Amino acid sequence: MGDILIRKATLDDYFQLMSLFENAYAGNYSDETVTNHEHLKASLTSSHRFWAVAEVDSKLVGAMIFTSDFRNELAKITGAVVDRNYRKHGVAETVLQFGLDEVRKNKVGSLYGLVRTVSSAPQRLTQHFGFKIAGVFPNVHLTDKFETNCLSLLIPPEVLAQRNTDFFLHEGVFPIYELVRSDFDLAPLPKASTVPPVKDNTVVVHESFEFEEIHAEVFVGRKFQELEEDSVNPYEFFNRANLLLVSKGMDKTEVYCHYAKADQSCIVLFMNNCPEGKSGDVMNCLSKQLQRSGIRYLEYGCRASEFQKIDSAIKSGFIPSAYFPAFQKAHGKRHDFVFFSKSFETFSFGGLQLNNRAQVFLDYYLDFWAETNLGDWKKRCK
Repeated sequence: MGDILIRKATLDDYFQLMSLFENAYAGNYSDETVTNHEHLKASLTSSHRFWAVAEVDSKLVGAMIFTSDFRNELAKITGAVVDRNYRKHGVAETVLQFGLDEVRKNKVGSLYGLVRTVSSAPQRLTQHFGFKIAGVFPNVHLTDKFETNCLSLLIPPEVLAQRNTDFFLHEGVFPIYELVRSDFDLAPLPKASTVPPVKDNTVVVHESFEFEEIHAEVFVGRKFQELEEDSVNPYEFFNRANLLLVSKGMDKTEVYCHYAKADQSCIVLFMNNCPEGKSGDVMNCLSKQLQRSGIRYLEYGCRASEFQKIDSAIKSGFIPSAYFPAFQKAHGKRHDFVFFSKSFETFSFGGLQLNNRAQVFLDYYLDFWAETNLGDWKKRCK
């Protein structure tokens, strides 16, 4: 094998990148950054994204995408691939080190990625560089089968020191915070067990919402950018809004989502003009409608301090999947986020290769799912 050259990709690498992924995944890769020609071209000329590639004798043999949210000093790693003939030669390690060095030049503090579990190699790779597991997402991607990914984080102590900790944790996410706390050496947070009362002691009446679905990538993306700048968090930055659901009722509720056609998955990004106290009804109706539309997987994230949103998500059948300390930077503080998922498909864990810590998070997820969906039957099944 010749010498490995590590560099940033250019537009001239477009066809080689397409070929690299096609050969490695046999057409079963679902990320539109790679599968959509226009998105791939845009990623190669972006100001906040770059491809780190490995080249041997003018042939690309490995690649990773690094996307930076400079406002939140955060970067995401996606699109990791190595040519089958060059695996176990240190290609992935060299590419990752190059990418880490590059993003840190721009004062990016934390990095994260969703790590595949069909092989133990990605987990070993990220662990070698100091990344730690902070959750799991069962059925998150569809390649030749449904896949479970781990959330892997690399957060410096100086970033964690900026966390806002002046809030009570919802009891539903308290256990997953405790798992993350032990690994990241975080201080305990107080637990709250009751939902804050509705203002003026008004009677809660559940409402039914029906939405019109607008699948228009350019229109939805532009409309989303017109929202208040302060409302945008890293979750919205890294997941492009391309689906808008507009309430057909008298209210003006809008729900912005990222829809991945290949995965048949949907990430709920932002609810605009949601009536006060009705986020739970909106989430529940939204979930049922998207399921009828063929969505097989839903995901949602919010600040860990947003008690009502967390309560609404859990009561709508979402399972706490991951906890990300110091995810968002706003007003001089960094805010923790909790992420939820909801699968409409049967879980399939055959062939998983999880490290010990990832297994702990999966066990937690399944226990929560059983408690939510089986109730007393969970005890009878033991």
